[in-house]
Amino acid sequence: MKTDRKEKEKGGYKESHKEKQYMSAVRQDKRSQSEGMNRELALKLLGVTGLVGGIIRMKNAELICSVTHCNDWKKIGLCKNYNHQPSLWMRIPEKCRIMLVSQAPSRSASNKQILADNRNKIFVDIYKNILRISEGEFHKYIYWTHYAKCYPGPAKGGDAIPTVYCANKYLQDEYDLCKPKFVLGVGRCASIYLYSNFLDKDIAKTKIKFKEIRNKTHLRDGVTFVFITHPSPTAKKTEEDKKFIKEVLPGLIQKAIEM
Repeated sequence: MKTDRKEKEKGGYKESHKEKQYMSAVRQDKRSQSEGMNRELALKLLGVTGLVGGIIRMKNAELICSVTHCNDWKKIGLCKNYNHQPSLWMRIPEKCRIMLVSQAPSRSASNKQILADNRNKIFVDIYKNILRISEGEFHKYIYWTHYAKCYPGPAKGGDAIPTVYCANKYLQDEYDLCKPKFVLGVGRCASIYLYSNFLDKDIAKTKIKFKEIRNKTHLRDGVTFVFITHPSPTAKKTEEDKKFIKEVLPGLIQKAIEM
């Protein structure tokens, strides 16, 4: 689907610039750790207007600051495998329809401090080849977050499996702020967490088999959950995985956008 210039601007590019300003200010100003500075920065740089939108923006800003200034890794030994660089975060779109949850930022994205940017090859692959939408539509309708907010470090055959700490601390709040119509879990780690915490809390994570929950739709309170394999070349994919991503998923994404 093509996106014209006006739709691109409306789709998040101007607001993305505000997000960059905000994140820069947060990283440079240690005072932003206080709630007062969080709110001040949110109001000034995220262009808060309206009571409801303002509350969501401020809570979004406070989440950003909480992650950016996270010191828990020092206190309890988190992120010990790699440099602590948690400042990759997206603003929640005003017309958020989809919440996309993957495992963690890649090593490249973490080192370059980029996420939903065309310099991030994984981002381009996600919106072009998996979701089959334009970059403008991605920024307009999708909130992308991670099970873990930092790159977890290397491991044999790929990246290390990150701690569940970030997921427990942030994902429910992110879900409540987004109020998505559609949740897409990408990869085994994020998908099993979402299934056991949002769909069936009575089942233990160790009892969930990824192959049994992926490539199908799951419903909870009017929200559709879908889980797919990770797009990484190192992730093993069956013919069923490839067929679902190619033939079924784009239609589900478009339907969610149009809701």
